Amino acid sequence: MLYTDRITIMNIMDETYGVGKWQTSHKTRTKGDGSTEMFCEVKVFNEEIGQWLSRDDAGLGMNDKTQSTDAFKRACVFMGSWNGTLLSAGRENHHRCLSPSSGFLREAH
Repeated sequence: MLYTDRITIMNIMDETYGVGKWQTSHKTRTKGDGSTEMFCEVKVFNEEIGQWLSRDDAGLGMNDKTQSTDAFKRACVFMGSWNGTLLSAGRENHHRCLSPSSGFLREAH
């Protein structure tokens, strides 16, 4: 299994949905113990119905940057699995895809 970064996922989102047809926003929420968690919302424009569809997820990590990146990866995976398509790029039988359970990039043949 290979680790992936936010730039790779951004490129996959561009390839899958089109440049300018997806967007993100971040927000924080204070938990009961006083700590905060970062959420990322990913929106994808669905041309068939003329609406933005969205999914969000929280990130894990010790600081805002780590949580933000993790939340982005998780929300993108959730968006990909939610709408029935894998975020994928590749040729013929060799595909790169995001694993819904891990948020990592894996090689699949």
